[in-house]
Amino acid sequence: MEHDVAITFLRDTLGITVQHVARTNEPVVIRRYNRADVIMVPLWEWRWLKQIETAIRDGEIDASGFLRNLDEPGETSLDEGAESR
Repeated sequence: MEHDVAITFLRDTLGITVQHVARTNEPVVIRRYNRADVIMVPLWEWRWLKQIETAIRDGEIDASGFLRNLDEPGETSLDEGAESR
């Protein structure tokens, strides 16, 4: 479950918000002028998502999220990402 906070609230509670995200692994959506364009996630999750993005760009994962050269049926890139955490 994610939390939605206003940027003004985040400015006042940044340290507590960062600790909350790190401790619970729950993302925090940051709202500015009623737009939710930014989200704070744990560092491990951001790195994992960047690895997936790179794999997609390199053609290792197709658009549906499955590896193109699977050894066993049913494995997905998301399964492998979960194991590497």
